[in-house]
Amino acid sequence: MDNYLQKIALVERYFKNTKYDDLLNQTLEFYNKNNFKGLDECLKKFPDDNQLFETLVKKLQGKSVFDGLKDLMKENKDKLDYAKSISSLYTHCCIEAKKNPEYKLLLSVLLERLNNINYEL
Repeated sequence: MDNYLQKIALVERYFKNTKYDDLLNQTLEFYNKNNFKGLDECLKKFPDDNQLFETLVKKLQGKSVFDGLKDLMKENKDKLDYAKSISSLYTHCCIEAKKNPEYKLLLSVLLERLNNINYEL
């Protein structure tokens, strides 16, 4: 039950007041009725960080940040260039989160990646 509470707290934090409100309400109803099968099904419908990341990257096609992301795939990428690309992606994620708050979910992931690069410099 604690695991469910953690998952619900996470989806509520990132998906409240978004286009996922109806799904969030349905999730809470299933939880309150102890309908764990329905709850599991609802929780699977929320996008995870990988799905949000893919959607964000598609939205960035044609922008300079997209070119930076393509450069990330190159081997022997300079750590500072890598940090610059992640930082730029973080900025665009903040911009997207203004319109679609669910993208806040990606901010901690990107910040962690940026911090890891910083420690390697």
